[in-house]
Amino acid sequence: MDHFAENNIVTVKPASVTAYDICVKVQDKNGTVAKQYFTVTVTK
Repeated sequence: MDHFAENNIVTVKPASVTAYDICVKVQDKNGTVAKQYFTVTVTK
């Protein structure tokens, strides 16, 4: 189940040095959902 919050900031503390696949979903006031996928690489 998807959960949408009112704020626009998410903080994540990486568990280890690796690449993480991230999906961000946004929903407008009409209920339309858009998704963006990207990869974050943690090196230290």
